[in-house]
Amino acid sequence: MKNVRIMSIALAFCTCSFLAFGQSKTEDMQVAISSQGDSVLKVSIGKRQIRVVVNTAHILIGEHQPPDKEQLTNCLYTRRPCSQVRNVGIWVGDKRLVVPRSVFADCTELNVMYISKADKMFELILSGGDGAESYSVRVYFDPDRILRREVYDGETDKLYETTTYMPPVVVN
Repeated sequence: MKNVRIMSIALAFCTCSFLAFGQSKTEDMQVAISSQGDSVLKVSIGKRQIRVVVNTAHILIGEHQPPDKEQLTNCLYTRRPCSQVRNVGIWVGDKRLVVPRSVFADCTELNVMYISKADKMFELILSGGDGAESYSVRVYFDPDRILRREVYDGETDKLYETTTYMPPVVVN
């Protein structure tokens, strides 16, 4: 009986340690994105502390109205009110990266975000939409700047769009 109790305690300790390690590493940790306000993701990858803040706001598109003939917003009309991303902040350590508006300006109805390591850079995944309207935006960055943005179809994972961000030009 004593051996069973010791084994149970050891197993519980190992499980908790594994879960705690996985969450401090957190390459797989997903954070739900609120439909309005700030959503914050904090992760440690290697020796790097990364923080992402996604700010969203509601766009009223009508409860019982069909979509407008000419869409004047990026709303997908799968949720009402629609949720539009207003800003994205990314910090690597204490350094805040410049996030071009084109990284997030067309993002609506986001669900979750997470970060993973990709070679010598990091990959922020923003997943949004629902069903046939689902998509993901993958933002690649290093400790100094945003490098690339890719947009994928959520059902087929087919790449639809790539934007490459050039290093800033320094004028002396």
